[in-house]
Parts: sequence; C-alpha cells; structure tokens
Amino acid sequence: VWADALTCRRGVLTMARLPKATHSGKLKFANVPCFVLEDGRRVISGRGMTSAIGMRGRGQGVTRIAGHPSIKGHLNNDLVMAIQTPIKFAGIGGRETDGFEATILNDLCEAILTARDAGELKTEQEKRYAKYADMVTRALAKVGIISLVDEATGYQDIRARRALEEILDK
Repeated sequence: VWADALTCRRGVLTMARLPKATHSGKLKFANVPCFVLEDGRRVISGRGMTSAIGMRGRGQGVTRIAGHPSIKGHLNNDLVMAIQTPIKFAGIGGRETDGFEATILNDLCEAILTARDAGELKTEQEKRYAKYADMVTRALAKVGIISLVDEATGYQDIRARRALEEILDK
C-alpha cells in the first residue's frame, strides 16, 4: 500500500511516497505513541516525545524545547537537525503523522540533564523537564541492559511479550 503526500519543490507540486508504519503501540510509562516503519526505523510521535519529557501541549513542543535558551546550547548539530526535520510517515490508518527516531528521546533527555547539571534550569517548568528526563534516562538504561543480556543469552525468545515494558513501568 502506498501512502502519498503532495510536496512542493521549487514551485512544482509532486507526489512523494511517505514511509508507512507497519506496527504501532504505546509505551505505557508516558502514554507515548510509537511506531515501526516499513524501513525498520523506530519512531515516537511528536506528541509522545513532548509528553515523555514532561511538556504539556502539542507535538511542536520538541521544537520549542530545542530553541529553549537554557537547553539549546547543549544540543549537538545532529540532534538539532533531527528535531527540526521530523519524520513524516503514514500511520496505521494512513493518516500523515510526524515523529522522531526513537533514539532522539534519549539524546534530548541527555541535553536537558546536561543543562540541569550546568545549573541552567531555573523555573519549575524547566525543573519538571529535568525530572522527566532523568526518569526516562534511568528507565531506558535499565531496560537496555536487561534486553542486551536477554539477547546475548537467547532469553528474549522465551520471555513474556511485554516483559521489558513491565520492567520499564516499574
């Protein structure tokens, strides 16, 4: 199935094929919509990324936080580029959706925590971002090492389907 979108390049409208989500779900820890695209990329929706770091509002929050005066100095160029150019893809129902490579969540959390460690986060809102970023980073690290051990030992073939998510929720 092809998902098409109109794009405008140099004043000419063309049809562009959007990558299609083949799988979708939600990460329970922050009610984060996530997808696997047909090319294998793991993607978190813009709104999911926003909610994971404790922001309130819409998907553009990730872009807003990337421009935040206390945080933007801690973002590397690749992260800035990834945030400024979200992945457009066709969701399970075919609807065009914006998202970010799932690893961007960890990179964004690291930048927020670096700003916190530098003493640059002052407001309650900024401190909330750091609190969420810390929780996400620690949880992902724990699940990461468990999944690596499971993969190295072959245990991932017999563990319960949602076992890692349950560990993450704790």
